[in-house]
Amino acid sequence: MDKKPTLILAACCGPCATVAIEQLSSRYNIIIAFWGNNLESLEEYNKRLEALKIVNEKLNNNAPMRVEDYKQIDFNNLDISKENEKTKFVIDNFQRSTLNFETDPEGSHRCRLCYFLRLQNAVKIADKIFKENSKYEYICFATTLSTSPHKDSAMIDIIGGLAQDTSPHNTFNGYPRTYVSYLPTNFKGNGGFNKSVVMSKKLCIYRQTFCGCKYSNKN
Repeated sequence: MDKKPTLILAACCGPCATVAIEQLSSRYNIIIAFWGNNLESLEEYNKRLEALKIVNEKLNNNAPMRVEDYKQIDFNNLDISKENEKTKFVIDNFQRSTLNFETDPEGSHRCRLCYFLRLQNAVKIADKIFKENSKYEYICFATTLSTSPHKDSAMIDIIGGLAQDTSPHNTFNGYPRTYVSYLPTNFKGNGGFNKSVVMSKKLCIYRQTFCGCKYSNKN
């Protein structure tokens, strides 16, 4: 019987997911989560999703994926009315720090809100799995973002912790207990990024030339 814990892998694209799956699959049952509402177009969304499906089939035993339908967001005008108070607080603070940083390079202040939104989507998926099936003792989540040499892994890990704290499952009878747990990663380490390039070429998948949002395409 497979007793590996479940991990929700928030994947930004196929290439970044290659080394992430390779490093994690021996320890976790991976569910790939794709959230692409930051992307500048539906065409870009579809290209990345198709690449990710190939990676999932070839490297992750074609496990079920959780895919968020494309609905492009305005980072400066998000509807957070249905979010819990912890989530509202984080988004409000990140929005204020993101304003007027549109021309900053990838990995700067403006990226933090995007990191949080995709990680919080993974938390929502984990929460939903808990509701659907009570067999889970805990669920981990991580992101493929740290594969990129343009991403600050330490910053991502801090934001992952903030996303973890938004889960309503992380309190039990008033006592702190973690059911939805963020897994810190640095997939670019030890030549991870270069390996992702090699693996992507072998799989013949789409490799984008920009991070994804309209701002990154202008940098």
